[in-house]
Amino acid sequence: MAKRYWGKTLLIGVLLAVLLLSLARYTTKQLPFFSEVKSGLKDLTYPIARAVSFLWDGVGNVTQYFKDINELRREKDRLLQENTALKYQLNRLQEVERENLRLKALLGYSREHPNFKLIVAKIIERDPASWYKSFTVNQGKSSGIRKDMPVLDQNGLVGRMMNVAALNGEVLLITDPRSSVAAVTYPGRVPGIIKGTALSSELIMDNIPLNLEVRTGEKVLTSGQGGVFPAGIPIGYVVSVTKDPSGLVQVAKVRPYVDFDRLEEVFILKGSR
Repeated sequence: MAKRYWGKTLLIGVLLAVLLLSLARYTTKQLPFFSEVKSGLKDLTYPIARAVSFLWDGVGNVTQYFKDINELRREKDRLLQENTALKYQLNRLQEVERENLRLKALLGYSREHPNFKLIVAKIIERDPASWYKSFTVNQGKSSGIRKDMPVLDQNGLVGRMMNVAALNGEVLLITDPRSSVAAVTYPGRVPGIIKGTALSSELIMDNIPLNLEVRTGEKVLTSGQGGVFPAGIPIGYVVSVTKDPSGLVQVAKVRPYVDFDRLEEVFILKGSR
């Protein structure tokens, strides 16, 4: 209540001072007394006028400050949107470049093996629960794909076609425990069977005769036996050799050449020329 009272009093005082100044302006010549009143009022109201002017300038400065803040916020939002769009475009360009590099590598492999009839297929579905067992590609019966056709990439053997539909097909990976591939070491030419372990970085080569030596670091290739995979497709290399618990054969651990975690495109081998 006290604040409101003093506020009203101040306002009335300012208005009266302005009124008297206006009156004195027109009556100074007629009445010298008003000249003295005018001078006194000026001295009295000068601090008030200065304060009012200061406050008014302050209000203007604050208003301009908030206008500047809002403008800066709008500019920040615009720059953030522009930055997001540029990042998206950059990521798309980088992805296209990586895809081109992969396709060039596949094309290079195709040219190095002119006797193979190869068709490029893109992986379109891969279940995390069966990551090292199978995936689905975008090629099927309409492209001439049939069950048991070998699947590979530029590094080596990936697997074989298992279930084939009209427009897509499921690939059984060599890392799947259900898979078995007739293989041979190189240069030792020791035969064995490659089986999956459901792990991307490990295969097992078993049924290796005890009387034959297998060395770590040797390459493992498809042998061509069994009629599914042609001979000479790289599978991996030997990392260790032990005796089977039965004591009748040897077992080798093999590291695959294919990076099963990064596969995106593969070849389907339709036959030989």
